[in-house]
Amino acid sequence: MSQRIGAKTKGWIKNNSTGVKKSFQFNPTGLQYSRGATYVDISAPGMAYPNTQFVKGNVRTFSVELFLYDNPCTGVIENHMKFLGGFLTPETNTQGYKKPPEMTFCMGYFVRKCVLTDLDINIERFDENGKPIQARFTLQLRQVGV
Repeated sequence: MSQRIGAKTKGWIKNNSTGVKKSFQFNPTGLQYSRGATYVDISAPGMAYPNTQFVKGNVRTFSVELFLYDNPCTGVIENHMKFLGGFLTPETNTQGYKKPPEMTFCMGYFVRKCVLTDLDINIERFDENGKPIQARFTLQLRQVGV
């Protein structure tokens, strides 16, 4: 298990539709994101080398892993599963379905409005009653707006 460094300020995620905000139990040890640009080649018969033309900037995407520990089991992990699952489509077809809400993701200086595109849940330990007491959530996020 990687070492977790205590932080004076906890990171958090806020549901922009409901205003509900959850702080990280432990701040992630790292944050990796990517950004890019799209270019196309413009070529014509007889050209020795194509011209390169800028088309557009690409969206920022990033991934973060959240670690949760809940021993004895008080429901913290199940609560976060429900909260984070609310940023994705429902698992069953529902009438009057609306698009998933946007979130504000904050970790230190890094504050972005984004949507959750993928959520991986890895429950690492259970208590004697089968309740999760240790889990990792890997969030794939896509920045929206600026």
